[in-house]
Amino acid sequence: MSLKLEQYLSLVNLHGVNTAKDVVISGDTSLAGIKLAVTSKTGAYTTTTSDCVVGVDTTSGAVTITLGTATVSAGRVVIVNDEGANAGTANITVATEGSETIDGSATATIATNSLAARYYSNGTDWFTF
Repeated sequence: MSLKLEQYLSLVNLHGVNTAKDVVISGDTSLAGIKLAVTSKTGAYTTTTSDCVVGVDTTSGAVTITLGTATVSAGRVVIVNDEGANAGTANITVATEGSETIDGSATATIATNSLAARYYSNGTDWFTF
């Protein structure tokens, strides 16, 4: 399942985290919203353990984003977003390293403009949610 980044953040809001207001950590500590690590790419890229959102612009052509090794990423979530709103013309291919899979397949494709897809690792493979 794929959805726009705004839809994902609204789902987060449904589960008790409001990205538009302060998030209270304890009685006397708060953070102003949630800040996600965002990396913007226009060419091939392999994610690292510090990536959360990878914004992709395919204006210059199709791009492949490779999810880093699942074995060192158990519980990790990576969001790949079509920042350039051009994936319908020049697709974003999401691949894995080695023999790992995404929902049992070698790759996944984002082929709709402005779409975001979410992936998580179970320590062996990657899955969409």
